[in-house]
Amino acid sequence: MEIPLAQTLQSAWAPLLAIRLNNNPQSSPDGQHYGFAPIPLSQPIAKQILSPEEMESISAKIDSVAKLLCKMEPLRVSLGNSVSWAELAYVLVQLRNDTFIIFGSGHGGVACTERAFKLAALTASHFQLVRNLCAAIPANQEKACTFRLYESAEEILSYLSSWLITSSSDSCPSVREKSMLCINMGTQMLANIMTANPVVQNQLWPHYFKEADLLRQLLQLGEVKTAKYVLLLIFNCTHKNLNRSMLLINSSIGKDILKTILREAKQITAEDDSLFDIIYVIINNMVELGLAGAILKTLCHQHIARSLTAKTVLSDEHLTFFQILDGMIDSQYKKDGNIAKLGIDAIVCISMIMTRMVCTFEVEMAQNGRDEVCSKDKEAICKENTPVIDSAILMLQIFGRLTMGAEMTAVCKASLIKAGFIKALISFLRILDILLPRENLSNSVSSVTELDENQRSASMNVKTDILRILSNLSHHSQETQNEVRELGGIPLILNHCRNDVANPFIREYAIFAIRNLCENNLENQRLIASMEARAVEQDPELENVNAYLDENGKLRLGERNRQAQTSST
Repeated sequence: MEIPLAQTLQSAWAPLLAIRLNNNPQSSPDGQHYGFAPIPLSQPIAKQILSPEEMESISAKIDSVAKLLCKMEPLRVSLGNSVSWAELAYVLVQLRNDTFIIFGSGHGGVACTERAFKLAALTASHFQLVRNLCAAIPANQEKACTFRLYESAEEILSYLSSWLITSSSDSCPSVREKSMLCINMGTQMLANIMTANPVVQNQLWPHYFKEADLLRQLLQLGEVKTAKYVLLLIFNCTHKNLNRSMLLINSSIGKDILKTILREAKQITAEDDSLFDIIYVIINNMVELGLAGAILKTLCHQHIARSLTAKTVLSDEHLTFFQILDGMIDSQYKKDGNIAKLGIDAIVCISMIMTRMVCTFEVEMAQNGRDEVCSKDKEAICKENTPVIDSAILMLQIFGRLTMGAEMTAVCKASLIKAGFIKALISFLRILDILLPRENLSNSVSSVTELDENQRSASMNVKTDILRILSNLSHHSQETQNEVRELGGIPLILNHCRNDVANPFIREYAIFAIRNLCENNLENQRLIASMEARAVEQDPELENVNAYLDENGKLRLGERNRQAQTSST
């Protein structure tokens, strides 16, 4: 069966090869030279390219072969052994040259609308042929690579992409639609040439970060299907391979591709939510390969250093990455109870972003003065700064898990202190106390019901998360305990050892933080002993650090019963 199919292809290609030989009589028929410059425009177009009728006839023959290949794997193997790959390479070069001639000139951006439509269809047919021929057949993939079929395909895709972007969206709608189909088929062809073939991947993948800029160009089209095929190509080439994954963060083109994927994730996934799943597995793979810190440095390069408002410290790329990171950490914790490992560099980088955002927010709040801020409508201020609070919640959720993991060593905690993270947490907690004051039982009926649902949700999460992180960082860490005390954080935390209607569990987290802050730290214990407790109710957790409230409401150190016995004697 393969001989008739090979003959069908050869018969279909005869007119295209005849044009090539007529215009390049010196070209070698053995396939040694299959890359040519575009045909000069010295001849009339009609003599340089096929008629629309001829193109349609060839397309029908190519499509018939491609459909058979799609259904029968053995046929792909046999045809791969009998087809002339050199002639196929010649044909793709001819289609490339015809594309250069037809597109980009004349009325509506094409020299001839009918020819442009038929040419796009003919090119798509050949892309489909190669796509199916290479599907899961390593030998065919390697032959396609050896004969550099990808080069002509890349040039066609790049040229059509540029044409679609630069030409009027109202001109030649049928040609634009067919060109988009051609681009999608060509992208699938390139993907199938490389999929599951490390030999071809290692040869071609670096090409897209040096000589070719095609992947970035395809993503810029903003087409959901095209983006999906590009993302699948990226996933297939980077999955469980450190060297190929690093090209996304070590090259300028790769960095732009990574940023584009994360930046446009929200828009493209709005039309097809399956795209987010692909982006998720791409990033998840890179994080598992230990590249979380490198990704963050790529995203932060130049961005964080600029003069930004608190709302813009986190870019869209950061938010998407943190959303994926949060999902990864939460998923693994629910699966086996383990905390994902990101590396100290990634943890410190996240803390520096959080610190920058809080510091900027603190400056913005201070510009109005505390009294002025307090006199304003707090709900309006919270709504105005929703992006800041939402971003903080996202990063604090990540840290809430990370501070429980094995990576949170003394060295890591010291790095966080040096980065100003503890100071940022305490500063942010102070700001939130101004914007979202505690709601007690006496004013909860009137005021809490007036709070916006988003405001209550933010309050419930962010304050509690801050106390949780401070508690985790203080555990068995005298350096963190001292840092919190020196920054004036202990009185602030004690102030949350009370019921708060808007934060049902904040009291428990505050008490546990005090416990960890006082453990084996006499300075912190003395500080607390010298302070008046402000309506703090007795709690069993205080006994774990030999602390209790006396009859005057003052926090005391020591065992309550022993103190009572001493007093009675």
